[in-house]
Amino acid sequence: MNRPSRLEYSHHCLELVDDSSVEECQASQTALNQRSNQLKSSNVLSDDYNSVCSRKDTANKRTVVATILTSSAKAMQTREDRYRIADTAGKPEHKAYENVQAEFYAFATAYFDEEKYDDAQRALEKLLPCASGSLLLQVKIAIIRCMLGKRATEGIGDLVNDLVGENEAVSCWDKVKVIEELRLLSQKLSSCDECEEALKVLKSCAESTQCISDPNKRLFELVETAGEIQHVCDCDTDAFHYCKTAEEILQLLDAIYRQISTINQVDEKFRCRQIVWCLKYFGYCCNRLGKYRRSVNVHKHAIQLMQTTYGADARLYNVLGICYNNLGSAYKRLEQPKLAKSSYETALDIYESSLDWGSDESRENCISSCRKRLQNV
Repeated sequence: MNRPSRLEYSHHCLELVDDSSVEECQASQTALNQRSNQLKSSNVLSDDYNSVCSRKDTANKRTVVATILTSSAKAMQTREDRYRIADTAGKPEHKAYENVQAEFYAFATAYFDEEKYDDAQRALEKLLPCASGSLLLQVKIAIIRCMLGKRATEGIGDLVNDLVGENEAVSCWDKVKVIEELRLLSQKLSSCDECEEALKVLKSCAESTQCISDPNKRLFELVETAGEIQHVCDCDTDAFHYCKTAEEILQLLDAIYRQISTINQVDEKFRCRQIVWCLKYFGYCCNRLGKYRRSVNVHKHAIQLMQTTYGADARLYNVLGICYNNLGSAYKRLEQPKLAKSSYETALDIYESSLDWGSDESRENCISSCRKRLQNV
């Protein structure tokens, strides 16, 4: 007999609890036993069901869902695809519930990975009444991703507003994980031309970093958020203009830069390099939004900061070359070809001498692109 797939289990679980009353859910023991007979694990399932239902507070759907999920999980112990199983012995009941919620979230993720967005959303919505903290936020993020997967974006602005509000209530120790999830969501939003909502999510990310006590982590998360703003800008400049005025967007980048500038108790050179990366994202967006004079000022400041802190060693870091390259693009747009050419030549020289390239391919791509710009000045 073929082993039922992960999705077959999750679909069966959802069928048993979908739109059912407590009594109807508890009556699903018969269906569970039928399922267990197919899997030759009747005793395990029956014992599991009876042990859970003997608890005082079992008259609710969540407990019955717990039985279904943990039982299904036990029947699916394979090397490649194994669920975590709640071991409730001697533990507070809420711990069992946390494991159950994690199982249900795993089912929804399985549906999402198979691009079964309706089923994934249906599973996630069942978690909403009982989830809390970072899990609740993850569920809401996943629901929005399901909607984006279906391209059913009507009303998505209200969902994002709710998500941002929920983020404010999440405890500080969850913030780094939450911020990473939100940034991934912003990528998906911007790729679906929901640039205004993507920017709203990123603003929430930037504000949330104030709860991060580790200055190195806070610095990193702020710079990554600035980088995602550049990603939104790259997706569609017209949509970016439409979602907010250019000045409002640049104000957000400026606010991130100011936050970074106030972070102390980190290595001075590391801090300098992170600030320069932030300014690089800032200046790049200035170019994309037609703010060329502001781009010149931002990139000049980044270059000066890098050279002051690192001296001759500044040329070993490719971010300095990128700043010169962007500066050259701004000068070209301002019809100052001599300054543009000089900036491109300096960028090319730094590209060839810098040592922190992630790969040879990245280095060659930047060098090739810079040479083409030089030819077109």
